[in-house]
Amino acid sequence: MSGGPPGDDIAEAFSRAPKTPATTVYDLVYRPHTGERETKLLAAARAQGHRVFDGLGMLVEQGARALSIFLGTPIDTQVRAAMRQAVSTALRPAL
Repeated sequence: MSGGPPGDDIAEAFSRAPKTPATTVYDLVYRPHTGERETKLLAAARAQGHRVFDGLGMLVEQGARALSIFLGTPIDTQVRAAMRQAVSTALRPAL
C-alpha cells in the first residue's frame, strides 16, 4: 500500500460516473503515490466538492480491533486517536 500506479484510470472513470450532491468517495489507499498528498481519485472528488476519505481510518480501526482481540478488552477513543496520529505521522509522504 505504498501508492502503486498513479491512478489516472480510476480518477478518469470517476469523472464520468453519475454523482449526487451527497456523493462520498472512500479510497482504501492510505499512503498515496510518492510525492502526492492524496490519491488522484480523492483529489478529483474533492475538486468536485464531494466528501472524501482515505484508507487511514480503516487501517487504524483494523489495528484497534486486532489489539482489542489480543488484549481481550475494548480499545477506547483516546487510544484510537493516538494510533491514528502515530500511523499518520509514520506514513506522512516526504514532500
